[in-house]
Amino acid sequence: MRAFWLRQLAWLLFGERTRRSDALYDAPLQDWLANGVLQRLDRAFSRDADAPAHHVQDLLGLHGALLRDWVGRGAAVYVCGQRKGMPQGVDTALRRALGDALLEQLAAGGRYRRDVY
Repeated sequence: MRAFWLRQLAWLLFGERTRRSDALYDAPLQDWLANGVLQRLDRAFSRDADAPAHHVQDLLGLHGALLRDWVGRGAAVYVCGQRKGMPQGVDTALRRALGDALLEQLAAGGRYRRDVY
């Protein structure tokens, strides 16, 4: 399995309510960065008391050019999370960054997938 992941580029944009809630995942995520499973990790926290709210769609807006580059090199986009609010906001941000036609092309080719619950 590790050999498979090391042949792929992986960028995780991870959203959580608070930095404290994210602590559960911090060690494995840092390990994945260190051993090359992830090449990039960006996090968004929507309810940290000491910082303005940020969501994954905000990260997509900030890094639209990088997202276009990754998709141009064959990246797939997987969206996972709660059905209430998040998928629509992420879809809108992806459409702004990539355009409707490219996003539809990615979906038709299995490179844009959503698992929302």
